[in-house]
Amino acid sequence: MWERALARWSSASAWYSLHGHFFLGRLAAVNSLSTVRLRMPARMRSDLGPPSILADAGAAASEYYSIAKLVPLYWQRWRLLAKALWNCNAAIESGTASDVSGLLDIRGHVKLRMGNPVGGLFDLTRALAVRRENAEGPGRIGESEAHLGRALAQCRLNGKAERLLQSGVANLRLANNRPFLIQALRHLGTFYARVGRREEAVTYLDEARQIALRDDAIGQLQQIESELRGLGALPDS
Repeated sequence: MWERALARWSSASAWYSLHGHFFLGRLAAVNSLSTVRLRMPARMRSDLGPPSILADAGAAASEYYSIAKLVPLYWQRWRLLAKALWNCNAAIESGTASDVSGLLDIRGHVKLRMGNPVGGLFDLTRALAVRRENAEGPGRIGESEAHLGRALAQCRLNGKAERLLQSGVANLRLANNRPFLIQALRHLGTFYARVGRREEAVTYLDEARQIALRDDAIGQLQQIESELRGLGALPDS
């Protein structure tokens, strides 16, 4: 029961943007979940199956990456990103993870943040390829498409970026994957803002905002509203 509860809180706390070193934050949930699984008898662990990304080093990697985006000092960011990269590599090399594409996705983001665009794009491209090869559902494929599209946009590969972001949004709508749909709509709106297509940017960002308000996705909502204010589409509060 603790394993199930902590797994759910590990996911929910990420969308509430509870990143950092405090007792109810996502890092605490991830570390507690890992400890619970280690203390389980082998039979109980085998009944649960391979650890999901919420219960292995991939979750810690994701959280260190999220914290790194918030800290002000370069050396602190680099230290956290190095921890994230180490945890990703450890989870992939263990051979026990149930979601290798998810780990590749996280590692791709970490590499991009560490100034390695070639490595980052390689991992994100591979993550999408794995999901397509496994014929995974539109939600999983749409998530990868949106992440790769955003990375391509950061590298100024605008044509490929737009196609993947649009496809990602369409697939996430089809799957009704609302948390990642909010994120994908934000990425698409931000892309259009950067290339000077303000009307389309406001349309997608406003749709993302409405869903985030309904779903209480605080972390996403704060970023969306900041971007809308930057476009003059939302008054300062």
